[in-house]
Amino acid sequence: MSQPAAEIGKQPVRDTPGAPATTAALAALHLALAGVGTWHMDLSSGRETRDATLNRMLGLPEHETTQPVQDLLDRVHPGDRTRVEDAVRRLVEDDIAYDIECRIVQPDGVVRWIRDRARSLRDASGAMVGLTGVVVDQSDAHARTDELARIEAELDQFAYGASHDLQEPLRMIANYMHLLDSRYGAGLDARAQQYMRFAVEGAVRMQGLVASILEYSRHGRMPSVDEPVPLATVVAEAIEQAQPRIDACAAHIDVGDLPTVRGSAAQLTSVMRHLIVNALTFRRPGQSPRVRITARRDGAAWAIAVHDDGIGIAPEHRERVFEVFKRLHSRDDYPGAGIGLALCRKIVGRHGGRIWIDEPADGGASVLVSLPA
Repeated sequence: MSQPAAEIGKQPVRDTPGAPATTAALAALHLALAGVGTWHMDLSSGRETRDATLNRMLGLPEHETTQPVQDLLDRVHPGDRTRVEDAVRRLVEDDIAYDIECRIVQPDGVVRWIRDRARSLRDASGAMVGLTGVVVDQSDAHARTDELARIEAELDQFAYGASHDLQEPLRMIANYMHLLDSRYGAGLDARAQQYMRFAVEGAVRMQGLVASILEYSRHGRMPSVDEPVPLATVVAEAIEQAQPRIDACAAHIDVGDLPTVRGSAAQLTSVMRHLIVNALTFRRPGQSPRVRITARRDGAAWAIAVHDDGIGIAPEHRERVFEVFKRLHSRDDYPGAGIGLALCRKIVGRHGGRIWIDEPADGGASVLVSLPA
């Protein structure tokens, strides 16, 4: 009689002819099926034993299982070798387990990426007698990452080139329409003047959009910068850049104590400027906006918040607004290109952080930026 499905899997595993006879053999089979290689190093002999899966990653014969450990270290790419040797030394001397990605060079010169995780082995008395580790081939993942980076770079370059080439004809359209209006506008009827005004407004709006695309693509092509950045200075510069908008709506900006982080001052200034301008743009009708910029320590990061008392963002839209060109309101109600928050997420991501939107208890919206401390 067949067993209920719920009982299957509760029965003990028994040896059967032709099946793995031990738990260790089963574990080795499972690792091989998952493409995970294993190695063990005996500290007394200085020799290292590998399984067939790891040998295949290294480009070695599957049966060649034991070698002096230095032979394995010699297969590490020269650019990564010091880092790997330091990790092994810390494991042996200080019992600090490691999890490291590095390149290895096969005998035929092929370079592959691996991820190696290792820890110590101890005997019954607690003495360290060896090391053991598991290795996963990361080459395909790195190849996909490199390809995505190449495609993104090409798209950024295309956006930059196309936007740059659009600037001059748009400038000419706006200038000639202004010239046409100044010379012949008085002789045109109201309908013709309205058409000219629409053309000028469209050209100016397109110039703003092109400028936003240029800024978005420019930040994507900027090299990474790792320098101390006092956020108080960054926010002061962002406020100065946004001063015309601040004056236009009689806004009040409160700035709390801000920390120093690492990254690019120019790029983080762009983030803060966009967040401040966003807070001013989406204000309540007939109300002078108040914006508060604060910071708090959050584990290994700093959480910087830009609070406003504006119209807020519904929970279902708080992720959507970070997409390029996504808008929740018409341009007539709230002007803008729909790129600012997408640019902020791009820059913050390049700094190893994240950005999201919350709703403060007193209404409005809070944009939070988490940056490594």
